[in-house]
Amino acid sequence: MMCGVSYNALESIMSCLSVPYICQSAFYKLNRLNLYPVIVKNWRVVRDSALKSFAGKTVNVSGDGHYDSPGWSAKFCSYSIMDINSGAILDFFVSQRGMYKGDLETAACKDVLSNLKERGLQIKNLVTDENTKVAKMVRDFFPTIGHNYDVWHKARLLKKKLTAIAKKLPKIEDFVTPIVNHFWYAAKECNGNPKTLIEIFHSCLLHLINEHSWDCDPY
Repeated sequence: MMCGVSYNALESIMSCLSVPYICQSAFYKLNRLNLYPVIVKNWRVVRDSALKSFAGKTVNVSGDGHYDSPGWSAKFCSYSIMDINSGAILDFFVSQRGMYKGDLETAACKDVLSNLKERGLQIKNLVTDENTKVAKMVRDFFPTIGHNYDVWHKARLLKKKLTAIAKKLPKIEDFVTPIVNHFWYAAKECNGNPKTLIEIFHSCLLHLINEHSWDCDPY
């Protein structure tokens, strides 16, 4: 039960091994009365300890939602918030279709941010995937929190835009992948400094015209 596998999967394995196994109702009863309370108790201890360690500090966090099934048929969305520096999960929230109107991920993100704010956590920046609804929600309800897309999604967006331009200007096509790779390099080497990131990324324009040394960012 502690492995998180469903009853049907475990029952199939036990049947293949010819090992007697408990019935489905007993399986879920044991989970509900014994396993889940222990998990919840320990999670709250870990979460409260993590939040206590950030008391009086501003943190940069990342967030992402996970659906129980792909596509538009999902019933549940679990949204987790993680401290970027330590990798600690600070909190999560599960939203269910029917509880909210609109996007489940946006609703779950809003609730988990509200919970963290009520607990006194001072969030400076939030990094998420390329979800415009989440971005709008953060602007509307958490104006003091800076919001950015993560590097992977920014790189994908950059490639998408360059590919669209390349359809009109075919000569650009050969440079799409090198420019995107250079963006990744700039993100890695900037040490979190946005000005340095921009300067390194702009340097690709000079490299493209065979200029490999300069005094300052010309752009």
